[in-house]
Amino acid sequence: MTRIAIDAMGGDHAPHEIVKGALWAADEYNVAIELVGKEDEIKKVIDEVKRDGIRTSNINSPKGRIRVDVDKLDIKITPASEVIEMGEAPGQAIRKKKDSSIVLAVKAVATGSCCRRFYRRSYGVKLIWPRQITGYRKTGYCYNFAYNEDTCCFN
Repeated sequence: MTRIAIDAMGGDHAPHEIVKGALWAADEYNVAIELVGKEDEIKKVIDEVKRDGIRTSNINSPKGRIRVDVDKLDIKITPASEVIEMGEAPGQAIRKKKDSSIVLAVKAVATGSCCRRFYRRSYGVKLIWPRQITGYRKTGYCYNFAYNEDTCCFN
């Protein structure tokens, strides 16, 4: 099964919205996920989705909620003690924060435990960080989704 590394701490309203989207996608597309970030916050969101489902504006969903059977999903949580914030200088942040969620997500792909990565982060970090991590030279590709016009990046 394909495993995707996800920087759960990257983006607006993280990790809440990132984790919910990852759980929905893992269920919908039958992929394994590795959520990288602050473990206690990630687990809190997973528990919320188990209990309440995922709120949606889809009129076909009963009571505006999507139910995800979280227990049947292949989820791995990789704890990260650091997060690179939007205002930080990308090159310096990557060199200083070796245990950040985005660095650990890239390492998961570089070491082969995951075959893809997903992140939402500042543009500077997207361009610089793959070159800063030994053994990983791939660049990210960005796509815009009509849902909310946010940029999501995959490799």
